Amino acid sequence: MTGNQPPTPSGRRAAAGEKLTARRLRVRTIRRRVAGMSLATFLAASGAVLVQLVTGHDPALAHHHQTTGVTVTRSSGSSAASSSGSAAATSPSMVLTSAS
Repeated sequence: MTGNQPPTPSGRRAAAGEKLTARRLRVRTIRRRVAGMSLATFLAASGAVLVQLVTGHDPALAHHHQTTGVTVTRSSGSSAASSSGSAAATSPSMVLTSAS
């Protein structure tokens, strides 16, 4: 390949093979980096949760907020139904009261 001579078919194949090898190396490097970063992120998150649970700071067992009880009482619907016959007037109503 000197001067202005076009490359031979075998020369083009060799150049294409070199480009393909370089591309495969780049793809392999990127895949390994992505897999490594994914694994590192997963291990860091799992480790943080493990440390939190081992130290006794389990969020499921925390008593930070006080719950209030709810009492439900039903009153009988003894009121007379209106002339339209609506179902709301004849069904028993519910009264919710919160216990403190």
